[in-house]
Amino acid sequence: LLKDGKADEALRVLNGMRTKAPQTFMNIILVQTTVAAEAAGNKAEALAAFQALADLPGGAENPYYAYKIAALRASLAGS
Repeated sequence: LLKDGKADEALRVLNGMRTKAPQTFMNIILVQTTVAAEAAGNKAEALAAFQALADLPGGAENPYYAYKIAALRASLAGS
């Protein structure tokens, strides 16, 4: 869907998967959610997904997640 420029639709599908998928798939679902949310221009949803990634085991140590969370918070605060 993302390759076809349907970021909003991809985001809806991924959000539906978050409630149904086994925990072992959560990392990849959340990563794809961040991509879809940013492509859709939905910064709040991207921020929520990055925060959820940071909450997963090992996520708090990921500097990229911390950077994106800070950048998205700053962007939303400036909106």
